[in-house]
Amino acid sequence: MRKTTILFIILTLQMLVVCCNSSKDFYSGIEHLGKTKVEIETLTMDSIILDASMTSFSGQWLMSPSGSRIYFADSYAVGINSYRLNGVYDTTYITQGRGPNEMLLPSWSSSFDQNDCFVSLDNNSSVNIFSADFSTKTFYEPSPWFTAVDTSFLQAEWRNLYRNPDPKVPQMYEFNNYVGQIYYKYGKLYIPILTEHVAYNPYEVYSKSKEFWRDSYLFAIYEPENISETLKLVGHYPSVYSKKNIPVFGRYSFLIKGNEIMVSFNADPKIYVMNIAGEPLYSFGVADGLISGAYPETVTFEEFEEHGAAYRNKYGYYDKLFSDGELVFRTCRLDNGQRKLQIYKDYDLIGDILVDSDFELFGRGCDGFYYAYKRSDYINEHFVLVKFKLFEK
Repeated sequence: MRKTTILFIILTLQMLVVCCNSSKDFYSGIEHLGKTKVEIETLTMDSIILDASMTSFSGQWLMSPSGSRIYFADSYAVGINSYRLNGVYDTTYITQGRGPNEMLLPSWSSSFDQNDCFVSLDNNSSVNIFSADFSTKTFYEPSPWFTAVDTSFLQAEWRNLYRNPDPKVPQMYEFNNYVGQIYYKYGKLYIPILTEHVAYNPYEVYSKSKEFWRDSYLFAIYEPENISETLKLVGHYPSVYSKKNIPVFGRYSFLIKGNEIMVSFNADPKIYVMNIAGEPLYSFGVADGLISGAYPETVTFEEFEEHGAAYRNKYGYYDKLFSDGELVFRTCRLDNGQRKLQIYKDYDLIGDILVDSDFELFGRGCDGFYYAYKRSDYINEHFVLVKFKLFEK
């Protein structure tokens, strides 16, 4: 009887250890840095009007590496429109075709590398790398990264993956359009990923959604010329997403700063920092008192689609990241519908600023102003941008 009792206790403890390990937060144990030292509480913004008549109105804003030009990379038409800092149209780089300064398809997402080269992931998952003056190009043949990683992954493997979803298998994932960013640093491409496997996704509770939030990956990192041997899946969602199913607020923003990956999630006030290998290092970031985090659950894809826009208009969340030197900026939407800009320096919150509307910060010009996209004026065929400098009280 005593042996049976001891055996039962051992088995129970083993089960508890397994359960604890399986539910352990990826970021548990890391240090949270920074304090609140607010110095900047107001900003004066000026509007800039840009001609949008030659665009689809949908695309990505970037600042040129020199800080002297504003670029708009169109998502539905090949071309990078260049504007002076005063909003005057300058020229268009990249035309459609197969030449050294051309692309076959529009840019889905883009960035600049450490050598000021323009790097674009186009609509067919091809990687196009242009020289700093857009005159020459390195092109990697169109091939989705998740199939190129293993050319022997044939129909039988796809059928097995359909029946037995596995978050460690790269073919489970696709580009995460809700995030939409890419970075290219030192020969490696960093892209956000998402799996919408029918039996393993964030939308349907019956599809192992808890396992999705705990075990699925955030990023694929690889060298475009050698995907199969270099690809790594890194990063996970924080534990707030395992407590209730909130895919409407499952979006995140990230940036590469030095040798670190910084990630901010809609539903979590912390900004998590990993090294380039994807190992968690530390966190920083201050919660805003007007973001309650009282997000309603959705348990089916139909609920996600039906209520998504309304929920994002009703509840506050932490949004886009941007960095400039030692500063890290984060935009926020508050529960009352107001927008806020947080500014961090050395992990401390030094700027806590209410702004009059939503905007997407994308660069600092050589004139010392920060530039942000505000809205599109479809009637007058204009883009409206804002610029500002930081003022201390």
